[in-house]
Amino acid sequence: MNKLPSASSLPASIQQVSTNLKWAGLIGFWLQLLIGVVSSVFLAIAAAASNLVDQTQATKGTEVGIFFAICALISLAISIYFYIRYYRISQSLRSPNPARRPKKVDTLKFIRLGLVVNIAGTSLALMGTQAVVGVILLFKSSIQIPTIGADAGTARYVLPSDMFNIAANTATVTAHFIGLLITLWLLNQIDK
Repeated sequence: MNKLPSASSLPASIQQVSTNLKWAGLIGFWLQLLIGVVSSVFLAIAAAASNLVDQTQATKGTEVGIFFAICALISLAISIYFYIRYYRISQSLRSPNPARRPKKVDTLKFIRLGLVVNIAGTSLALMGTQAVVGVILLFKSSIQIPTIGADAGTARYVLPSDMFNIAANTATVTAHFIGLLITLWLLNQIDK
């Protein structure tokens, strides 16, 4: 039977690092998973709604935002995996055999790699948001306001699919930002 050592048998620094990794892993995992699910739902609604809109009135060019949102969600899935690994590293640190514990250098490298994943995901989601907002501003603000009695249709209005696209990217930015905060906190706590 593999028992974890008692808290008193581990050095205080290893106990603290293990606790920090455990809580950071759990909090990061659940927050990013929850926000990632919300973002995925927004993205699915945006994709479905854009298929329901008459193509003559749809906002052209917002597909770029959907592409970046999908890339940012893939990056978010990778980040969620990193938080699972942080939790597992915390358990490995409590091993009674010091040879089985991960080295500080390896742990810091892994956390820094998680930081890069969150920076990349934030960048992708921001590019997606800016692409959609830019396309909407370009095309929707350049349409002439019709005179009284003229029918311009809905081409001048921002469509719900565009708003869901922006919401999906913004939620993904939020999830990656939370990941950045947690990862930077971990680096600060471990690299003392």
